[in-house]
Amino acid sequence: MQKGNVVRGNTVPQGGATRPEVGGIVGGGMLLPDTIQIQEMADIFFENSEQNYLPLNNAELIPGRQTQIKLQNVGLGESLELYITGSFGLRNAHATVPEVVGLAKEFPYNLLSNIQLMFNGKVALVNASGYELLRMMMKRNFQNSFVSSFMSGTVPAENYRIDSRLTSLTVGAGGTLTAGEGLTGFSSITVAANTTVTVSFEMYLDISFILRKDLPFGLVPMQHNAIYANLTLNTNHLLSATHDTPLRSTSANVTTLTPVITCEPTYNFWGLPANAELYNFFVNNSYVVTTYPKNSITSVGGKALSFNFPLNYWLISAMFTVRQNTELLTDVRSTIDQAFLVYNGTIHVDRSAIKTRVARELVATGQLYPYGTLMFDGAQTNHLTGNSANMAKWLNMYQANNPAYYADIIAPFLLPGSFDVLLEQLIPNYVTVL
Repeated sequence: MQKGNVVRGNTVPQGGATRPEVGGIVGGGMLLPDTIQIQEMADIFFENSEQNYLPLNNAELIPGRQTQIKLQNVGLGESLELYITGSFGLRNAHATVPEVVGLAKEFPYNLLSNIQLMFNGKVALVNASGYELLRMMMKRNFQNSFVSSFMSGTVPAENYRIDSRLTSLTVGAGGTLTAGEGLTGFSSITVAANTTVTVSFEMYLDISFILRKDLPFGLVPMQHNAIYANLTLNTNHLLSATHDTPLRSTSANVTTLTPVITCEPTYNFWGLPANAELYNFFVNNSYVVTTYPKNSITSVGGKALSFNFPLNYWLISAMFTVRQNTELLTDVRSTIDQAFLVYNGTIHVDRSAIKTRVARELVATGQLYPYGTLMFDGAQTNHLTGNSANMAKWLNMYQANNPAYYADIIAPFLLPGSFDVLLEQLIPNYVTVL
């Protein structure tokens, strides 16, 4: 590759930046210090601050509606943890015949169809689904092995099952769970004839506002009363005849009753150091995750999956959620091949056969992303898991010309298909600091 055409990696000269300041966005945006200097800046900030955890008021989630959670005006926001517990009745009105109700593979995280964090009512720092944010949480914490990915071939319930202390599912009398592919380890609930079964579930989600726990790009400045930030949760309907809800049934005998779903939020933040120079750099470079949902796949064959990237940010990763047969998460390893990112017309990034890609991911991290996930990860290096500060693979989308992503779609992929794209970005001067 010719050096002048390459937009990957840091544009800072060898030896690092002399001043950790953020300039304009012309020609590439910010002047990033080198990796070692960023880590040193973070360590100095942590030494002069203190991490705090603040429980917020519980919120009730109602299927088909929105719920807002207001962040407290204190400190520099790092993340919002959600612990959600819920129960509902699952009714089979047929007098003599049991009904089998399908569970979405991503249940219960697809209960949260969209999560949006708005800063001062103008800037969206987070805009993604619950399932997308689950995998962002996995991306940062693969080394903790909270998900099983052992492809035994004989025990499908173990494939990508999440630790039951993070998400769980139980049913009461009259109901039977069937083991199978799914985050909970189950694929369906059988409800006895003329019976209402109580279904209970729990799930945990850590919504990060920063790039990584030890690299706090994106700290949200909540220390001023003139600032406000609201998290809006869109709660999905529980049951439909399609795959885009937690439960699926085409039978008129099956209904859901009296859902009670409670969200317990915890706001995590850092205290303000006396010297604002210790944190301004991290606040002025916002960490942003944005989804581009429901892009169509109308054919199989070469480059049948195609996405044109927006511009003007630093791209850390792009996560594709691929669905076939309307809303059914696909097995990426068997239905997708030759995925790659391209820019400047000829420069291909991360192109490899899908089975090689999956094997490399497993060797590098010890884990695999679950159902339907195709990932370009510019923060993944062979020696660093999760969101690395090594910027060698970040892409400068201020300078990239016509950046796009392609993948071949192969049989037995069932049409029509679709894909969502979650972009993990770093954007300078995205928020206004008072």
